[in-house]
Amino acid sequence: IYAVDVETGAITQLTSRRGSDGGPAISPDGRMIAYTGNDFGDYTYDDSELYVMNLDGSGSRVLADIDRSPGGLIWAKDGSGVYFTVSGDGARNVWFAPLSGQPRAITEGPQLIDVSAVLADDTIIGTRTDAYEPGDIVKFSLRDPTSFTKLTDVNADILHGKKLGEVEEIWYTSVDDYRIHGWIVKPPDFDPSKKYPLIISIHGGPHGMYNVGFNFGYQEHAANGYVVLY
Repeated sequence: IYAVDVETGAITQLTSRRGSDGGPAISPDGRMIAYTGNDFGDYTYDDSELYVMNLDGSGSRVLADIDRSPGGLIWAKDGSGVYFTVSGDGARNVWFAPLSGQPRAITEGPQLIDVSAVLADDTIIGTRTDAYEPGDIVKFSLRDPTSFTKLTDVNADILHGKKLGEVEEIWYTSVDDYRIHGWIVKPPDFDPSKKYPLIISIHGGPHGMYNVGFNFGYQEHAANGYVVLY
């Protein structure tokens, strides 16, 4: 991470680890920087941690190490900590890491949330999608993070009068007792007494994550009489 003086063009290097740093976000008082990073390792994937440091790069410390990579860093308006999103088990939810104390989840459940702004009145603005709802702009309050208000409904005309296929979450045990996570999309009006052709969409990990967001392709396959396993 570097700082650039916009008047002189002078560039100052702020971090110097053997690894990757990124996503810097400056605190409201201009005194601190939150960022993500990880040390280099001899493997193909590593989770990042959430750090804070002083504006000049000094005093770096880990703010959150939760075995998941934080993203979308946004400071609280009072500078008390950092909001961020965490992906896991197919979902992406909002967390908060205070400058002192343990990080905690703000939202939970099978959904994908991305945050664009945290307002002074504790309103969060972002986007949300789940298995049956395409992505739309939403708002919710930190005082009630389970209640979302949709500000857009850009796919209402496309979905009007449509019956979507049911999406069922599954877990099963594979070789070496690995637990494998997936989902099944069933055709609308699915009849368990009948047999259906199966489409399998699979991959390994951990570089990518199938998720619980609305998937037009899988719903299209299901609407044409296929069961989809992903």
